[in-house]
Amino acid sequence: MSLPPAQLIGYLSRIDLPHHDAVLSLVKRAILLPKIIRPLAAAILAYLLLAYVAGLGTRALPLAAVVGAVMLLVTILDNNVMRWAERNSSRIAMVLAVIALFFGLAVTLLTKKEPLVVLAAGAGGFCVTWIVVTFGLMFLTLLIHLASLLLRAFASPIAAPLLAIFAHIHNRLLRTKYKDWVTSQGTPIIEFGSEGVKNFAPGNAAIFVSSPRFRCGGAAIAAGIPLFTAYELGNSVIVDQRISAAYEALRATSSESHDEIANHPLTDFNPANGLPMMAGIGSVDVMGNAFGTDSHHSYHDADIGHDSFNNH
Repeated sequence: MSLPPAQLIGYLSRIDLPHHDAVLSLVKRAILLPKIIRPLAAAILAYLLLAYVAGLGTRALPLAAVVGAVMLLVTILDNNVMRWAERNSSRIAMVLAVIALFFGLAVTLLTKKEPLVVLAAGAGGFCVTWIVVTFGLMFLTLLIHLASLLLRAFASPIAAPLLAIFAHIHNRLLRTKYKDWVTSQGTPIIEFGSEGVKNFAPGNAAIFVSSPRFRCGGAAIAAGIPLFTAYELGNSVIVDQRISAAYEALRATSSESHDEIANHPLTDFNPANGLPMMAGIGSVDVMGNAFGTDSHHSYHDADIGHDSFNNH
């Protein structure tokens, strides 16, 4: 499956396999490379065209720098700001429309207009602002995407071969150095491409822990920490049951001393709500709940964050 970078990092941070930190750094570097290489490639190509084709010489340097800066800005907007605007366009339009509604009411009231005129001004301001903001955000999003595509195409003669080389290096490194990051079918869990990560395919392997703090370098099961498949990780009921069972098994184990139990990774969180404990079993969590209790019902605000995976 193909995921946005933030969501992909969220999945990867919960994988308990050897060399986890090294692979996660590799993924972050692969995601960052296109954002750096494409603006540089656009600036270099612009300089070559302006300096040698258009004959501008050294005067091409500032113009090429502008092209690279625009490419970087468009990349940032396309990857972050505009995605945020797309998700929150209705909310933004509503807020601005309500402001326009009260502004229209205030102006007409101050000018002592008739009640119908006041209502019409308020309603008209609300509707017009809603339409303008909604279509304005849609147009801006389309414009940013179009500019991104054009600049990517412009930079591709230099950027595409470089990104393909880096993707090949990353894929080879994952297959040779980090062999544990391959499924039982022999396919890599992560496949790199020109955009950073081309594919994320954990399959049905039970390799996820419920929180990044439970990772044990591939030894979670041996430490008594349950593992989950990607599907199970998105099911809070399954996660709750297994985590609670693991806590009970830990507390019922007579072979471990009190200190060993208190320092166990599972005691970092309250099993009833997933909130971090202040000092292990016997203490309270950050919301003041005793270990194993949940009087505030705030499980879904916890660090474990199962709900972010429910739709995948």
